[in-house]
Amino acid sequence: MKNILMSIIIIIFTTSCIQTPTTEKPPTEKQLTSMYMRDIGHFINSTYTDSTDLSSIVDFKYLDINKKIKECDLEKSIELYSKIIHSDSCTEFPIFEVKNSNISVLIVGDKNQWAAIWASYLIDRNSMTIKKVEFYYKAEVPGLGVKITNTEFEEQFINLPIPINGHSFGLKQNEKIIIQGENIIDGISGATLSSKSVVEISNKLELFAEYLREQ
Repeated sequence: MKNILMSIIIIIFTTSCIQTPTTEKPPTEKQLTSMYMRDIGHFINSTYTDSTDLSSIVDFKYLDINKKIKECDLEKSIELYSKIIHSDSCTEFPIFEVKNSNISVLIVGDKNQWAAIWASYLIDRNSMTIKKVEFYYKAEVPGLGVKITNTEFEEQFINLPIPINGHSFGLKQNEKIIIQGENIIDGISGATLSSKSVVEISNKLELFAEYLREQ
């Protein structure tokens, strides 16, 4: 009888454990800020760690709705970065100027019918060229858009001039030009929509034309 009771107890306990759903708590605002800082810091320098104060390596600025450059603090920069990631209507964009250099990180993004896509560009303000780029996406359907993060695709943008007078970036998809531009990017096979989104996002860099001309 004792063994039977123990077996019943074990079965009940095991069943209750299986049926109890595990829910992950959403990250706190502090955790999100830390994560965003790490994203930006690591994009600038791969040796960046959480123990490094982002404000020690960059100055914070942003492009306002009137395309004017204004100085701001870390909180404002992270707020704008978060809006881009979460596909909010973005009329202002963060600028992270690397201290004691001519390097800036510009971040822009957009949303199409299936995903939010955004990009970080490491810009040499002297030559007005892209030195590094990383594309990101957040799709409603897992797997869609993943190819835009391929290194081979991103590398097409390296050392290209950023657009300050019209569209600098065009798109060739399946041997056909579907977006006109000075620098033609080869689209991803089978991913026309995401390829177009990336090129259109990249052409948004012309929003920073006045900022770059002033450098």
